[in-house]
Amino acid sequence: MMFFVLCGLLLYRGIARWMTGDQSQGFQGEFEATSHGAAARNVEIRSLHSAVSLDATMRDIDLLHGVELGAMRDDSVHLHLAAPSVDLDEVRRFLPSLAFLRGEAGMEIEANGLFGDVQVRRLHLRTRSSTMNLAGSVRNLHDPLNLTLDVVAGDTKVELSDLARLMPEFRIPSFAKTGAAALSLEFNGKPLDFKANASLSGSFGRLAVRGTLDLTRPRPAYAGTFDAERLSLPAVTGDPSLDGSLTARGTVEGEGFVPGSMRNTLDMTVDTSRVNGITLGAS
Repeated sequence: MMFFVLCGLLLYRGIARWMTGDQSQGFQGEFEATSHGAAARNVEIRSLHSAVSLDATMRDIDLLHGVELGAMRDDSVHLHLAAPSVDLDEVRRFLPSLAFLRGEAGMEIEANGLFGDVQVRRLHLRTRSSTMNLAGSVRNLHDPLNLTLDVVAGDTKVELSDLARLMPEFRIPSFAKTGAAALSLEFNGKPLDFKANASLSGSFGRLAVRGTLDLTRPRPAYAGTFDAERLSLPAVTGDPSLDGSLTARGTVEGEGFVPGSMRNTLDMTVDTSRVNGITLGAS
């Protein structure tokens, strides 16, 4: 979810670069630049597969005499962006750090603050089968290598299968049988190396996790704790031969998500559960 915040906050900085390509289908707006700031109002952008409208202002920036990204830390910024349809392959044209994304999304963002510490007041995100509402902060936009996010999500419904479609290179399990889930989330860290506290509940049961995930490695590395309640094994694993449900808590540390190549250490305490007709008690 953090990568969509960046799409919005950096969009106005990448418009010129995007529009000089061959994807442009329409571009209009009102623009103003002085030695004390810049503004873009009533901007409408259309490409082959995306539609974006935005209003953005930035004080204390002098576009007339050139811009150095590192010097923009304390510049004041305000952004409202509405994008009912965004092709993430096109977004990668001016945000290479999001090269791992595929597919389409829609979003609406309201954000303001300093360029080095932007407060995201509201982010409404829609993917193929999910709707998310988030708020938080984005720090170090002036220093992209150290960019960090502090985000919370509530009133959110997700399809876990969207993760595999949006980020195929990470080989995340498809979760095709889990269905819709209610999600609460706290996220802190870099876009691909972060801490998270999340709770999911749906027809597959309930799962709460707290831990770290590093997606910068060839095989994603993770560590944390979990608490599962009546978790449907065939829904979560995708294996219909593994019948039953699991109630347990424990810790896990490892690398990779694909059976056969993943390596992990699991310490688990099982409560009343049933697996392939066998009833398990606390152990």
